[in-house]
Amino acid sequence: MSTSGRPDGFLPISGSYPETVVDYLVRYTRRIAITNARILAVDDEHVALRYRDFRARGRHRVLELQGNEFVRRFLLHVLGRG
Repeated sequence: MSTSGRPDGFLPISGSYPETVVDYLVRYTRRIAITNARILAVDDEHVALRYRDFRARGRHRVLELQGNEFVRRFLLHVLGRG
C-alpha cells in the first residue's frame, strides 16, 4: 500500500474499459521517456520540447521547462531496481 492509501501499482485511469487501460499502458511501456527529436532547444536554464496534447485533438504543442523541472519529470520514468 502506498502513502496515498491506494494499492501499489494503482493506475489513475477513468472508466473501466480494457481498451482504455491497454492504451494507457502502451504509451508508457513501448517508448523511451523522450526522444531527441522532441527536444527543440536547450540553454543554461531551460529546455523546450514538443509534445502531443491529446485533450486538443492530438495537436502538437511546445512546452518550456526550467532545467531542474525537466530532469525531475524525466526521472519519473526511470524504473527502480527489480
